[in-house]
Amino acid sequence: EDQETAVRLANTMKNSLKERPVQIWKMDLEARSLQPSAKVMESRVAEVSADQRGRLAMSVKRLDQSKDRVREIRRLMLETEEVGISVFQDLNQQCQTLLHVHTKVVKIDGCVIGDGKVGRVTRTLQNAYKKRQRIL
Repeated sequence: EDQETAVRLANTMKNSLKERPVQIWKMDLEARSLQPSAKVMESRVAEVSADQRGRLAMSVKRLDQSKDRVREIRRLMLETEEVGISVFQDLNQQCQTLLHVHTKVVKIDGCVIGDGKVGRVTRTLQNAYKKRQRIL
């Protein structure tokens, strides 16, 4: 039984070895027939790769331009913020000055029109002016 198995295995191997040159020849033919199309594919891959590199370079360039625009916009934003803060501070200072002047005017107005000495003097002058007007 072992001997029969060994003989069968030996025969199978002999048949396989006889078929090998034919298989190698077929594979060689197949490889040769594929070579032109493989070369076409290689050139196509090279074209696609060059195209992709070109697109990538264009994308990088656009990205750099966008970064530059963002930086410029950020610079303008900060500059605008500084100007706005300065204007706000100036307006606040002017508001404080106006409030101070208003307070002084109210005090002076009270003295001139009110019942103080200045108020009496003002009324006397007004009365004198009215008398003169009537005389003329």
